[in-house]
Amino acid sequence: MGHTTFAFAVVILALLAAAAAVGSTMLYRHHVEAMLDRIRQRLLQAAKGDYTAVSYDESMEMAIGEAVNDLLDCLRHQKQKQQHEMRVMQQFLANVSHQIKTPLSNIMVYSELVSGSPDVSREDREYLELICRQSEKLDFLVSMLIKASQMELEMIQVHPVKGALDELILRCSEEKIQEARQKKIEMRIEPSGVVCPFDPRWMQEAIGNLIDNAVKYSPCKGQIEIFVTGYGLFWCIHVRDQGCGIRESEQGLIFQRFYRSERAYSEPGLGIGLYLAREIIRLHGGYMEVRSKEGEGAEFCVYLPQS
Repeated sequence: MGHTTFAFAVVILALLAAAAAVGSTMLYRHHVEAMLDRIRQRLLQAAKGDYTAVSYDESMEMAIGEAVNDLLDCLRHQKQKQQHEMRVMQQFLANVSHQIKTPLSNIMVYSELVSGSPDVSREDREYLELICRQSEKLDFLVSMLIKASQMELEMIQVHPVKGALDELILRCSEEKIQEARQKKIEMRIEPSGVVCPFDPRWMQEAIGNLIDNAVKYSPCKGQIEIFVTGYGLFWCIHVRDQGCGIRESEQGLIFQRFYRSERAYSEPGLGIGLYLAREIIRLHGGYMEVRSKEGEGAEFCVYLPQS
């Protein structure tokens, strides 16, 4: 009976020891999980731009915490350095833009003035016209490169204010009306009376790019339609042309930076117009889509929040 009692006691002690070991393991596991979760939360905050260091308690957690704080400190300095470099680059781009575009504009103006003089020979006038065309091409390329750099450096900041879409569309179309007339393209604009928030400067850039593409790829004596419709919480600006259309396989590519279709190589451009337009619309809280069939024209739809 004594042996049985002793064996039973041993079994009980073994079970208690096992239970204590399991409990201790579970407690330690819970402690480790809690510690890792705190570190995970700090890393998530760091991913959102909060690099503030925090204090830790126990030895292992303190060691890991110090390593995390070192990492956060490194990230904070890296962010500050990046912001400084961005400000320097912004200033550099502004200076380059001014230093290049001002003499280019002067060359174009003076060339046109001299070309119009009655004392200039026919041969010299042809040379001056060539200078004007090359200056315009260089001016266009510089403008596109600066815009691409602005997108890369996240320099575009929109400040929406309530404005009339009709006035916006009219300003954009007036910039392209001369090119449209040269191709005898009819530009039909349907008034909408819609008012919504947008940044006039950047939205004019976006819509202007779409109208420019419509004029560029429309055939002579074609037609361009621009109108506004409502879709739920959005107003939609439609720019529809009768051009060559866009292949279905390319419709997901045309908004990529520097992408140009094989059929677009004959036209001037760097392939950033649609990319820039889409990014500007995105910054407004809207989106863009294209509807097109090859050989049947294209319709670009710009969706802007109604409020």
